[in-house]
Amino acid sequence: MAHTFQKSPKCTRGYLFQYHLIHFLIDLFILGGLTFLWYYFNWRFEWIYLITLMTVVSILYHFIYPQIYYAFNQYRIVNNRIEIKRNIWFRKFEVMKFERIQFLTRSTGPLLRRHNLCVVSLVTAGHSIKLPYISLTEAQHIEAHCLNYIEGGDDDV
Repeated sequence: MAHTFQKSPKCTRGYLFQYHLIHFLIDLFILGGLTFLWYYFNWRFEWIYLITLMTVVSILYHFIYPQIYYAFNQYRIVNNRIEIKRNIWFRKFEVMKFERIQFLTRSTGPLLRRHNLCVVSLVTAGHSIKLPYISLTEAQHIEAHCLNYIEGGDDDV
């Protein structure tokens, strides 16, 4: 398997952009409703500052976060373990040995299926970790690799 950290496929950027665009439009609808209520009920003028601030924060979050997420989430599979590195604000490094895995889950939604992506979660007795968005073929390859390792192992966990 790969000995260097891998990012999600490039189509992840398109997925993240569409996902956050949908959420931004929902936020914009809610903020537009608040602006209408402010105007209709003649609320205090200071409320418009709060609504404007919430709009700016929503714009920044929904259009900058996908780029940051794509750039700073990586994974690799080395021998008998999976390593995940997340460096968005704080450095987070997760390692899970294949012997500890009890089961794998693969989840997709309509938008993820459109981009041929999925989210794989590895579950142990104590916790679970999620891999960054990966392609369906890579997910099947990882699942097969993990299950082959588990079937061949004699470790008592």
